[in-house]
Amino acid sequence: MEWITIIISGILLIWNITWSIISLFKSNKQQKELNIIKDQLERSQYISNKQFDVELEILRELSKQLIVFTDAFIWLYPPFLDRRSPSSRDKEKLQQYRLDIYNETIEASNKFRDILQSNAPFINAELLPKFFDFRTKIHSILAVYEVGTLREDDDFIRQKEKELGMNIYSYTNEIIELKNNLLEDIRIYFQSLKTI
Repeated sequence: MEWITIIISGILLIWNITWSIISLFKSNKQQKELNIIKDQLERSQYISNKQFDVELEILRELSKQLIVFTDAFIWLYPPFLDRRSPSSRDKEKLQQYRLDIYNETIEASNKFRDILQSNAPFINAELLPKFFDFRTKIHSILAVYEVGTLREDDDFIRQKEKELGMNIYSYTNEIIELKNNLLEDIRIYFQSLKTI
């Protein structure tokens, strides 16, 4: 009987040692799998944070230039009395003033375009077409200004006003509204992003 007890005790001891080794192996394997998952999550979080930072910086820069572009554009067809403008009696000064504000607007437009085009792959797909639409609308009026105002072709301006269905000066208010809507869309986009 003693031998049976010793044999059963030996079997139980071997069973316990084997089970401990198997459990330890499984535990190590699970720990490795957990570490792999943890590393993937950390990498994913790092990429998400970096992506957010990049988007934030791009849209901040684009928003600033959007405001500069709009502010420059407003002086082409101001919806208010332009006290900066020289008297219409001094045609040469008036023409130079008009040319200067046109060039300022073109310069702001080019900077806006450069920022937009160089960062297009990194801009949210819903926001990107809104930026391009904004620029396109302003450029249609820049053409009117160039031909109609700088070349003093009032017939061209009246023709474009008919095509647009509005007074060219009221178009400025529409551009201001588009800018404000675009800035609000950016705000909403960033508010919609949730961090984990």
